[in-house]
Amino acid sequence: MKRHFTLSAAALLLASLSTLHAGSHVAGTLLVDLHAGSYANGSPWNNTGSLGGTFSPAGTTPKRETINGLASVVFDGQDWFAGPAAPATLTGTNPTCTIECWVWNGNTSAFELMAAWGHGAAPNGREIGFSYGEHAVFGAFTHFGTGDGGWDPTLTAGPSLATTPTVGDWHHLVYTCDGTSARAYMDGALMKTVAVTANVTATPILLGQRTGAAGTPLTTQGFTGALHYVRIHSEALGADEVLLNYEEDLQNRTGEARAADALKCGPVHRYSFDYPGTQTTNVHDSAGTAHGTIRGANYAWVGGQLEFPGGSSATEAYVDLPNGLISGHTDITLEVWATLRSRQNWSRILDIGSGTAGEVTAPGGTFNAAAANGGKYVMLAASQGTSSRHAMEVSGVPHLHGGPTRASEHNDPGVTHHHVITYSAAQQEWRHYMDGLVVSCIPSASGPATIPDVNVWLGRSNFSTDSNFDGWVDEFRVYACALTDAEVLRNAYDGPDVLTVLPVPCSFQEWVMENNPNAAITPAALQAYRTQDWDQDGISNALEFALLPMPGISNNTAPVIAEREANLPGGGTGWTFTYRRLITLPGVTLVPEITNDLSTWFAPQSVERIAAVDHEDGTITETWRWRDPDDDCCGDRAFARLREEPRD
Repeated sequence: MKRHFTLSAAALLLASLSTLHAGSHVAGTLLVDLHAGSYANGSPWNNTGSLGGTFSPAGTTPKRETINGLASVVFDGQDWFAGPAAPATLTGTNPTCTIECWVWNGNTSAFELMAAWGHGAAPNGREIGFSYGEHAVFGAFTHFGTGDGGWDPTLTAGPSLATTPTVGDWHHLVYTCDGTSARAYMDGALMKTVAVTANVTATPILLGQRTGAAGTPLTTQGFTGALHYVRIHSEALGADEVLLNYEEDLQNRTGEARAADALKCGPVHRYSFDYPGTQTTNVHDSAGTAHGTIRGANYAWVGGQLEFPGGSSATEAYVDLPNGLISGHTDITLEVWATLRSRQNWSRILDIGSGTAGEVTAPGGTFNAAAANGGKYVMLAASQGTSSRHAMEVSGVPHLHGGPTRASEHNDPGVTHHHVITYSAAQQEWRHYMDGLVVSCIPSASGPATIPDVNVWLGRSNFSTDSNFDGWVDEFRVYACALTDAEVLRNAYDGPDVLTVLPVPCSFQEWVMENNPNAAITPAALQAYRTQDWDQDGISNALEFALLPMPGISNNTAPVIAEREANLPGGGTGWTFTYRRLITLPGVTLVPEITNDLSTWFAPQSVERIAAVDHEDGTITETWRWRDPDDDCCGDRAFARLREEPRD
């Protein structure tokens, strides 16, 4: 029986909500008031608080993005903002203040400073730093060696990791100091209270980093998450005010969850496990021709899923997919629905790469893909070790602070989870989504082209000592693009075996029609044209158009209708051109072109829109007329196309 998960109401709500409105309760003076919506990449971030001034980006430069529906400023651990100098009210002996953040983190380390000023160096007590960290002693806030605190209210000393705010979720985190005690709050609840004795140095306020002994950012303990807003008050909010601000932010989230109406393009490879074929070791690619093979023992086809036995990679079953599945693409999306049966040591849902043995074509062997041994891979583990965490890792490429691995909770046996891994060259970032939400990010300038994809496996690791996956895989897809947050949520909502794709182009030069092909064009030339791949996404022109059927068109290889009009008023001929497109086409312009030989394309002399129909599903059908006053274009027959061109 198929196992389909249902997104929780909370997950749906969080996924695509409008910008939060910071709570109205202010302690003393609101000195710093920064919202992600006002930041432009690379430009100073204007402070609307009473301290004034700007926060200047530094290091690798924080980026404006969207994380689970919220405008965000994303940090990679080696970037930060340097703001105005901390005023007298925030420095000296036991200064009062509040630091209030709406914050997300996909993976935590011992100590990641969101906001700080003063010196993080001896003598003790010269710093105020607010952290999203795991360390039991200073994971929440630090004054450098005195009056520090972690997020776990029960731990006060020792190297044990504290209970941090959950990764992959937005949280309201607050630090306060009333001159006697420092406190940390999470989502309205008081987590930690520590007596404080500090004498804070006056330095610039930093976001995402701390100041060292030399008075410069350290760049080694930076934040690797996202901030929706930062507010710094001159006095300490009370517990009731912190709770009210948190609740007000929740109430001011407006609008319902909004997944994409549909994907702008479909997968280039799709494995639904519904077609075992005549040989039960065959794994059919319904979107392309990259068919796979089951290798090893003890697998089973169960109700449209493939059941993996787990256990040793020396004998047990896994899926071996063809080489080169992802390395030919600039952007990529890997999508899988998987259900864990038991947690086994570092068992893989998917692993794509190579290691010391190169290509492996059967169970058994001894090999590893450690970067020190020349290995590179992208993988999703069902268990980090045997813990309750999934782990996503991209190894062997130059990562920034935080390393190559990101972990997320809830690999619950018997529960189907939807996983998506994307790489966007524009953002230079790998992302891992679980059940529709971003749970981790890995900044990297190296994408799928750097992965030696000779071992493309479902259920097996590129480290031979790791266990095979024990559970079920419902569907695996590969896209030649990075799905957006909204598109991932769309697929999470739809579940496996459902693919909602708009009948519109997703890349460049994809819409082409033919109107009574000119007799001068030979069938061979037409066939050669149809086998071309204009947008280089691995799908031929002919198949591309077959995947984009248009309502009311019997010939699905021609999803755009053109008709010739003779004897127009004013002379000459014309062509009407009808097509359906997305209402919003961000970053591109549609350029109409015509030809009579499939080689020389040119724009008509005069174009006018004569009809438009809004389908109220995010698409519109338009009809345009092209005039040919001299009647010298194409005779009675022509080909026409819409070419997508990047907008300046």
